[in-house]
Amino acid sequence: MVSGASPSSLIFGRYAVLRRVAVGGMGEIFLARQVGVSGFERPVILKSLLPDLLEHEGSVEMFLDEARVAAHLNHPNVVSLYEVGAWQGTFYIAMEYIEGENLGRLAKAAQRAGTPLPHRVCAQMIRDAALGLDHAHHARDSQGAPLELVHRDISPQNIMVRLDGLTKVVDFGVAKATIRASRTRTGVLKGKLRYMSPEQVRNEPVSGTSDQFALGVVLWELCTRRPFIDTDNPAEAMRRIALAAVPRPSQFVEGLSPLLEQIILRMLHRAPAQRFARCSEVARALQSYLDEVPEAPGEGVSAVVTRLVGDTVLARLRDAGSGEPGLPQVREPSSVSCPRCGQSTSATNRFCPACGNSLTPASGGPAPKLAMMPVLREPPVHLGDEDIPDAPTAKAPAARGDDGAVHEPPTDPTMEVPAPLASVLAEAPPVSEEDDGPPALGDEAPGPTVKIRAMDAQAQMRRLTLLVVVGEPAQEARLREAVSQAAARHHVEAVSLSEARWCLPFGLPQARPDDATRALKCAEDLGSAGPGVRRGLESGVVRAADVRHPVPVSYAQLARVHDARYLESLSDPATLARIYATDPSEVPVDALLDSVRLVCGGTLGAARLALARQGPVVNMAGGFHHARPDKGGGFCTVNDIAVAVADLRASGFDGSVAVLDLDAHPPDGTAACLAGQPKTWIGSVSGSDWGLLPPGVDETRVPDGCDDVTYVQKVKDLLSRMPASDITFIIAGGDVLSGDRFGRVGITLQGARKRDVAIAAALRGRASVWLPGGGYHPESWKLFAGTVLVLAGLGHQRITARYDPLSARFQRIAHLLVPEQANTAGTTPDWEPFSLEDLEGPLRLGPEVQPRVLGHYTAQGIEYALFRYGLLSYVERLGYSRLRVQVSSTGGTGDRIMVLGHAGGREHLLSDSVLERKVLQGETFLFANWLSLRHPRARFSDRRPQLPGQEVPGLGLSRETTEVLLAMAQRLGLSGVAFRPMWYHLAVVARGRFHFSTPERQGRFEALMRDLSALSLVEATRAVAEGRVRLDGQPYPWEPDDMLCRLTPVPLDAEAVAKERERCRFTVEPPASG
Repeated sequence: MVSGASPSSLIFGRYAVLRRVAVGGMGEIFLARQVGVSGFERPVILKSLLPDLLEHEGSVEMFLDEARVAAHLNHPNVVSLYEVGAWQGTFYIAMEYIEGENLGRLAKAAQRAGTPLPHRVCAQMIRDAALGLDHAHHARDSQGAPLELVHRDISPQNIMVRLDGLTKVVDFGVAKATIRASRTRTGVLKGKLRYMSPEQVRNEPVSGTSDQFALGVVLWELCTRRPFIDTDNPAEAMRRIALAAVPRPSQFVEGLSPLLEQIILRMLHRAPAQRFARCSEVARALQSYLDEVPEAPGEGVSAVVTRLVGDTVLARLRDAGSGEPGLPQVREPSSVSCPRCGQSTSATNRFCPACGNSLTPASGGPAPKLAMMPVLREPPVHLGDEDIPDAPTAKAPAARGDDGAVHEPPTDPTMEVPAPLASVLAEAPPVSEEDDGPPALGDEAPGPTVKIRAMDAQAQMRRLTLLVVVGEPAQEARLREAVSQAAARHHVEAVSLSEARWCLPFGLPQARPDDATRALKCAEDLGSAGPGVRRGLESGVVRAADVRHPVPVSYAQLARVHDARYLESLSDPATLARIYATDPSEVPVDALLDSVRLVCGGTLGAARLALARQGPVVNMAGGFHHARPDKGGGFCTVNDIAVAVADLRASGFDGSVAVLDLDAHPPDGTAACLAGQPKTWIGSVSGSDWGLLPPGVDETRVPDGCDDVTYVQKVKDLLSRMPASDITFIIAGGDVLSGDRFGRVGITLQGARKRDVAIAAALRGRASVWLPGGGYHPESWKLFAGTVLVLAGLGHQRITARYDPLSARFQRIAHLLVPEQANTAGTTPDWEPFSLEDLEGPLRLGPEVQPRVLGHYTAQGIEYALFRYGLLSYVERLGYSRLRVQVSSTGGTGDRIMVLGHAGGREHLLSDSVLERKVLQGETFLFANWLSLRHPRARFSDRRPQLPGQEVPGLGLSRETTEVLLAMAQRLGLSGVAFRPMWYHLAVVARGRFHFSTPERQGRFEALMRDLSALSLVEATRAVAEGRVRLDGQPYPWEPDDMLCRLTPVPLDAEAVAKERERCRFTVEPPASG
């Protein structure tokens, strides 16, 4: 080392900084040397608080708490504190430099060398750490009062071993102690999740035995050379810690001493009282093991550590001391203001998040300066005490800056962000196609702390923890009862996903600080539901700041891309009807254009945000790639990507743009809008040939029914040709699935997921906007949901095969409409509908009681339910107003519900239904004797021909109406919904949820669909209605038999259905001429 640093080169008055180690969310860490009189010097570690956080409430106290705790500790196995001070407005802590390495990197070095750490060495290092912890647990303050200190963050990264073999515990930054000035708020868990004790994940009081458990996990991992918790799902990790049995280390490694295994298992006992009484007893037990196992020559702790990491450790100070540090430099500020709109943003952003304007200083212009810690241009070193953010946090991932140090975006210290599901609007997490598993012991930068918390007003978080319970079909009744009872005890709603699969969402309708803990306890309770019951936790966080509501673009912004004459024509329903392949009478012009402009605003806003964050942003709609400057087509009115690019250019953005179009159809409209523009590249993988695209478009066509392997390779080939760009727009086409109505590519959901993983990996760390494009398959939504999972770092997650988002949404709303279920405290929510009749009727104080549908639903209640389901707002968008519900009794066939609305100066009947209870096959169903959905403002046309039985076109709400009826049946305790289709097309539309009541009738229906498949639905319906269909040569009259949809599905006899289907052969006679 070089002595004699001049006073002008020192910071904090007495320290010469050698290099910066890391930059964390609250502070910076430096390797330095302390300089004194008469040539005195020694290496030290300096921690300083980021100046940006000085004004944040509680930041200084949180930073200095570590010093308050460490000041009362004096033990050979605990890191030593030298001093705490302030310098030019910045607080700092000086502490002992440990000439060694942390256990994580030591284990990693042993793995690379192919020489596992001897079990005796592992035990010796953990023994020393146990002695240091025991001293901390029983430390006292200056008045002799116990500090009740608990480290709460024991992990391989916080245990360091010197080259001389001495082990030390470091980093008491999140320790619990009576002298801390700051306090952990209720609902906050501190520590690395992988090393938490069961009582920690349950958010129960912690003690020294909690640190003992974490120390036991470290020893378990050192001996087995594998992670104790082998999942990267934080919620699942919490479940395993709290509920799963501890595996014996001898299952994974040979030659482990039974005595050492017994010690480890006792340290890892689920019950704190069953562990060692204190860590000194752990040390004595490990010493007993060490006394029994002789030390092999050259296998002492010092010899092993020196052999594995000695050269690296010694090179730190040697390399750092090779030159004299200069005067403290200045560095760019942590935030800057946009010169265009004035928005304040991080200085690391290249573009303004509000307007997209470039924040790069003009050529030759001086960059603003701010006096701060010196920026030293040496590469970082690993001292085992750095403050590197955890991998699964929702903060932006750490990145290495130009100075080589590890940088993490500054974070409000009150926002201890949980992130089991990283926000899809945050920067991209690491993506790997080969390795989805958790990090192995010793992997780089696991971070000092995972801070998992529940809802906190300061953090403005929305947390949702889902407990999923799955049982065997034979246990259905028992499982339903167990889930119902557990839901009542833990004050959570239970949603049925299938007959033997339930979901209990903790955090709805409002999050609570103890949601995660409640979910764990509920999972424990459900352990008695049966031996075949499986329980799993999924936990997610969406930051309010990361959910953006777009602003519609103006017509001036649209005019940057589209012709004025074309924009003017959009007010004509005929123009929109051509684009959307419908009749002009069905086009709500204003509502449709409002939606289109809103989607364009979403794409533009996503582009600005992506540029500011240099990561992926998802717009949940968009990708209108068939819209040209002078016309629209293919369900695309305007080109949202071109509009976004034009607006960015107008705002000063001069970067390069790439468009990666993976829709099943080529980007003809986008090419017409953007091709030939400078710094613009367009690439496409599609399954259709629409002729030549403009020059410069990199187009790849795949054959019809392309397999996954070929398709994904074509995408990778295109990625290899795609130039690096400042922003990339990706249309993750949902119409590439096999069986899509309009797309012919033909891949599977798994193939689409692999495609997205490859793209996310290629674009990692770069601005990108992801759009869904089109999709005309029942599972198209799963494709884009998978895209979002990939961007959230959860590409391995599967979507339940039978999950139906519409059904799940309606079930949840139906549950909330039931007072005794929606509010377990027994009070009626203030939004629950009631009428004067509801109050007066039972007491006979008012007029005659208003009719109730099936003795339960009033007109007011039905109208409110339709409002909650969103059906009334849909009808209003079609041009109807002053909607109302009218209820009456037919006097014999059931109760009638009519929905009426005004349009064109008169009131129209929009929905008409007659419902009753009916016993079918020994079960009681909600039976629809009559159901008509009417859109009288629309008219029939060639594109929407009139079907038998129709007086006016329909509303297009058959699926939603089915879900409402199912919710009513469930509320009334009925088996399901039934109806009798009077026309062939009604049975075809309902076949997804309904089946005929007998196997024979179902078999004939399936045979009829098979033999009429060459006809359109309109042609087939007319053929059946006109008597032109024959069964085995004889005229076949339509059989209007009962169709059933049970809440608990009961399959028909598949063999009987198949037998009847194969027996029947239908033919069609041509229509009569003339």
